[in-house]
Amino acid sequence: MRFYSWSDYIGSKAIPTFTAETGTKVLYDVFDSNDLAEAKLLAGKSGYDLATPNPSAANAFINTLMRPEIAAAAAIETGFATANREALKLVPADITGNPNLYPPADVIVRLTLPKVHSQKVVRAWQDAWLRAKGLK
Repeated sequence: MRFYSWSDYIGSKAIPTFTAETGTKVLYDVFDSNDLAEAKLLAGKSGYDLATPNPSAANAFINTLMRPEIAAAAAIETGFATANREALKLVPADITGNPNLYPPADVIVRLTLPKVHSQKVVRAWQDAWLRAKGLK
């Protein structure tokens, strides 16, 4: 697995522990600035399986990844579906026509929660999400 991150982002024992527990070898490349990381990743075909920006730049990083052309390229390269409607327009029909990635409407209807939840429940989910992200 190729991991691209800040030099001090993870502890010194994390990679050896991960490798010992999973058998997965990790190549850990580091970057000095978010600008450098963004340029390298946007150039495409970086070969990285995982990249982590500095937390202060995470919103900009996520916004970049959500740009339709970037989200579409990621969906095409990885073979994973994208929920980005604008990106979907850029994904070839042979991919969007794959029912394993993009289920037909009759299947989607059966997968959604038909129950409307109270504001109290929705607020509890939002609070839990904010706590998980470390924002609350």
